[in-house]
Amino acid sequence: MIILIGGLKGGPGKSTIAQNLAVGCALQGLSVLLVDADPQGTSAKWAERRNELIDNGEQLPPVFCEQQTGNIRRDLLDRRSRYDMVIVDSGGWDSRAFRTALTAADIFYMPFQVSRADLETLPALCEMIIDAKDSFNPDLISKAIISRAPNIPGNDELKEAKTLLNDLSEYMLLSNVVIKELKHYRTALNEGRSVLELPKTNAKAAIQLLIQEIAEHDQTDRHRTEDQAAEQAEA
Repeated sequence: MIILIGGLKGGPGKSTIAQNLAVGCALQGLSVLLVDADPQGTSAKWAERRNELIDNGEQLPPVFCEQQTGNIRRDLLDRRSRYDMVIVDSGGWDSRAFRTALTAADIFYMPFQVSRADLETLPALCEMIIDAKDSFNPDLISKAIISRAPNIPGNDELKEAKTLLNDLSEYMLLSNVVIKELKHYRTALNEGRSVLELPKTNAKAAIQLLIQEIAEHDQTDRHRTEDQAAEQAEA
């Protein structure tokens, strides 16, 4: 499965989500490739720090990482046959890597903060999703995920963002997961870890829910594939 984490604006925590998701899948025994398609190389640097921990004897599940740019569609499809999970961190702007990753991904997650600046990128992003589905990837699932959310119950901005995204459900579903603004995410990134590997933190629950949400989509896709194969056999 190919999971794309991307968008058209920097700042909402795309790399953080990609890294934590990668470790979460690796902890389940899956082979994981993290593709850093962002020229800033945030995820690649995180992977280097993680490898140093492993080299120094820490028992951490490995997360393999590659840096790629340009048209990455063919490479992603190739990597999907080699790894259980390919997670793409495409950065926060329009790029060839992001557009071509959309044509290969099984699920696309767009993290966004509850701000007008982030929400204003949605129309252009929906056009890109339509283009990807019309050209190569009709089965693409696109989901928006609220990230770096203010840790204030009943926040009006949060309610407004959810309402707007529900209006765009034709193009993009709203994830049930909310990633809150917590220091533990920064701590894990700086150390080359996931929040799942830190001592007690309530940040773990959101990542676990995200992994569960993806697993449910994967199970649905497998059932669809099995049904299609059965129909072809009967024909």
